[in-house]
Amino acid sequence: MLIKSKRRYHTFVRTFSLILATYLLSACTNMPTYPPKTPEQLLAQTHWQAKGKIGVRQDGKAHSANFDWENKQQQYTIRIAGALGVGSAKLVKKGAQISLTTKHDTIQANSAEQLLEQTLGWSMPVSHLSYWIKGLAAPTTSADNIAIGDMGELIQLEQEGWKISYSDYAAVKGYWLPGKIRAQHGDIKITLIVKSWKI
Repeated sequence: MLIKSKRRYHTFVRTFSLILATYLLSACTNMPTYPPKTPEQLLAQTHWQAKGKIGVRQDGKAHSANFDWENKQQQYTIRIAGALGVGSAKLVKKGAQISLTTKHDTIQANSAEQLLEQTLGWSMPVSHLSYWIKGLAAPTTSADNIAIGDMGELIQLEQEGWKISYSDYAAVKGYWLPGKIRAQHGDIKITLIVKSWKI
């Protein structure tokens, strides 16, 4: 009886140790290399891709879609599938030219915000979102009520009338990048859930 108890105890210890080692290894893979890369380095990184889901709520109505955002310097292509009431859509910025293509037609305007308002009936600050999505304040205007986490990651800020909060950070090539971004301006609420990063 005593021998069986000892065997059970040793089996338990081995199993628990294996589970603990697996957990610690998993936790370590989500930690950035040290020292982690700075926000200034992340700001300078203009070639990146983010894929995930976007949700928009306004006037009691909610829409959601999948998105694929490719950014190269000051140019971007944002593909949206199940696009918030308009089917699939593609928002492209090349130089000073900005266009929005849907299944019906292609529209051009002076700004992405104007295109979204004209086509979808709501807008979001795309020029700022290219920074916000990476957990950075847009450098073009001042930001208020900034909160920073223990690892130097941005937790919240207010900019251009928008309140932005961040969570679910993960390490991607030494950068801390958020997995969830919430933005609110008046009755417009936008939630971005990033499922994959390439940088």
